Amino acid sequence: MPPGLGSPVNLDHMEFLARYSLSSFVPDVDESLDQTGTQLALRAGLGLPCLQLENLAISARRLTSQVPTKSPFYLAHAAHLQAQAVESFNSTRMRIDSSNCVALLLFTSTLGRHLLIDTLARWEPDLPRFLDRWVQHVAVHRGLRAVASEACPALIESELEPILSWGGGLYAQKPQGTEMDGLIRLIVDLSESPSSGLDHTSTTACLDAIHHLQLGLDSISRSPPDKSQYHMVFNWSVLCPTGFTAFLHRRQPEALIILAHYAVLLHHARDMWQIAGSGAFLP
Repeated sequence: MPPGLGSPVNLDHMEFLARYSLSSFVPDVDESLDQTGTQLALRAGLGLPCLQLENLAISARRLTSQVPTKSPFYLAHAAHLQAQAVESFNSTRMRIDSSNCVALLLFTSTLGRHLLIDTLARWEPDLPRFLDRWVQHVAVHRGLRAVASEACPALIESELEPILSWGGGLYAQKPQGTEMDGLIRLIVDLSESPSSGLDHTSTTACLDAIHHLQLGLDSISRSPPDKSQYHMVFNWSVLCPTGFTAFLHRRQPEALIILAHYAVLLHHARDMWQIAGSGAFLP
């Protein structure tokens, strides 16, 4: 355990706080929103301990890639602070209203991205174990989003509205590319085979997952490029229907094929510390 890890506050925490910025772990955020979002997250964290702990945790997690010689040290702090953040959140019984909705959504979003980073970083040759972790991270992130969704009416008029509008606009587009056409045909053809196990519900779930993959590829190929082109890389897992995640949990071949195509998005984002070489290891 790194020195001072169990202390309530120490100088290492001050380093994490000083190094914190929204774009450091949300590289897809619009530049015009980075400074405002950073200040908002730090200010909101003053009123919600679980958010401030997670702010420190994600900052420490980023430092594992920035300072490789101290990677184990920063990783230990990131894991410890993340655990403290979750414990604080679970022990807090709060009524969601306009006074805490911003902080709560920032916490769930930050923790959700942290979980994805950890899941992709912990690759091992045992594919079933990776899939278990993947499904678990999606379930936890989706549960966090469900909690945060209770705050939606209050968020519309909050300081977070510009960021919410920016993110929502990225999903309102229709797919333009054709890269996924072959995969779509495969799923449709399989759904017509009695032996495939694809009923109408599971077919729809698979096609929806593919739909979001195509949106991601469209963004990546957009010209001129901008930071938001990688947004789907970080959000595809929770945008997929629950039925698709259940399909993955059952190790259905069709779901595994679709997950393998997600690796293409990861490969395009390989220069980002959050993704690195994870795309090369998916099935």
